[in-house]
Amino acid sequence: MKAISECDATHAIKLYSDFSVSGGYQAIGDLLKVRRDIDGVVCSDDAIALGALRAIADAGLQVPEDIRVIGYDNIEMSRYSVPRLSTVNQLPENIGDMVLDMFEQSVKAGSKPQKNVIEPHLVIRDTSQARSA
Repeated sequence: MKAISECDATHAIKLYSDFSVSGGYQAIGDLLKVRRDIDGVVCSDDAIALGALRAIADAGLQVPEDIRVIGYDNIEMSRYSVPRLSTVNQLPENIGDMVLDMFEQSVKAGSKPQKNVIEPHLVIRDTSQARSA
């Protein structure tokens, strides 16, 4: 919401869905029946975003030309959707090694709690590309 306000967006709508492809399809499909002036959709996970992509296509719109879409998780399917889904990668590939290292360090330190912040990063693919003028 902070990023939306920083971009001077005129409207932001929160939709609720279960974390599934069908949930994303239903939520965006229902919205598109009453509103078509949507610039972009930010989804809580990639499954919802994949459903949103299908709902947008079924409504006769194109991504990213008409509506841009971004997911969150960077699941494998996001690389293979058409168009390829932009997403936020929340877990680095070496997360298992990081957790094991933290566990070993906490055992050595007498089980003192440790904190490690993992910074997610944006994976830009086709669904969030800038529109041509």
